[in-house]
Amino acid sequence: MRAVKENKEYFIDDSQKGFYLTQGFDIYGDDGELVEAAPGKTVSYDEYAALRAKLEELEAELQKAQTQGKGKGKNKEDEAVVAEDGGN
Repeated sequence: MRAVKENKEYFIDDSQKGFYLTQGFDIYGDDGELVEAAPGKTVSYDEYAALRAKLEELEAELQKAQTQGKGKGKNKEDEAVVAEDGGN
């Protein structure tokens, strides 16, 4: 497993995991998946992961709506074109 913090990365074993967590390192497994996030972070990893999933869901919904033509003419670029043409 690996302990990662900013630009530092150390290969560690299970016995060292607690020490590196208290020093602010995130612990990743050999497969690259996050095993445990450092407890001292401003935003917990669980909260970050939930917000990230919601963002991806909303972006997919937005993409789907844009391809279906919903919201056409609702953005500022379309309004600017109308204003320049004088509405004609």
